[in-house]
Amino acid sequence: MPPATPEHFGDYELVERLGVGGMAETFVAIRRGPGGFEQRVCLKRILPTFAGDADFVEM
Repeated sequence: MPPATPEHFGDYELVERLGVGGMAETFVAIRRGPGGFEQRVCLKRILPTFAGDADFVEM
C-alpha cells in the first residue's frame, strides 16, 4: 500500500498493510474526528474467505 484511493474499513482509513497470514491481515489505520482528532491503530481484518464462517460471526 498506500492505495491510489484510500481504502476504508468502518471508521478507519487503511494506511499501510503490515502483513497477511492464514486467517487475517493487519494494517496501520487512522480514525479521524472533530477538532483534528486522529487515532492511529493496528487493525486486524479477517480474510474474505472466512467472512461467511460462523466461528467469525459477531455475536
